[in-house]
Amino acid sequence: MPDGTVRVQAEDCSRDGKNVGYHDAEDDNKGGTQRTYEGVDICDQNGAIDVCWIRDDEWMRYSVEVPKTGTYEVAARVSSLYSPAGRFTLTVDGSRTTGPVDVKTTTSHDAFMLQPLPETPHLTRGAHEFVVTVDPAAYQNFNIDYVEFRYAGKH
Repeated sequence: MPDGTVRVQAEDCSRDGKNVGYHDAEDDNKGGTQRTYEGVDICDQNGAIDVCWIRDDEWMRYSVEVPKTGTYEVAARVSSLYSPAGRFTLTVDGSRTTGPVDVKTTTSHDAFMLQPLPETPHLTRGAHEFVVTVDPAAYQNFNIDYVEFRYAGKH
């Protein structure tokens, strides 16, 4: 990984429970992998542990620690056999939003692709919170493996 890059695994969303750390359409884990006591759907896609069965109006809260103050390019490693596959936004620290992002098809739920987000937030060194929110008005059927913050410089 390039210097200054931080990855946050999608399955590592907040453990604060439904409607606090995440919102999922169902109460059970449809993926059946990890955290089976919660509604976050976690799958094993040929060794890639990811959040799957993503549907409209769902969201997940995360923490990230960035190593340097500066601008960060953000990307999500996603998969979907559908087109359109889905749409989401990413909000950092409750106010800075990037997106909406239209998820591109990767031809399979097992074929992941790193998809860049359109904006590059300026972050100070240290802890930040971000939320991935799935668009309630768009068709949704995609998976997220991780979100990556790559240091792009002191802009």
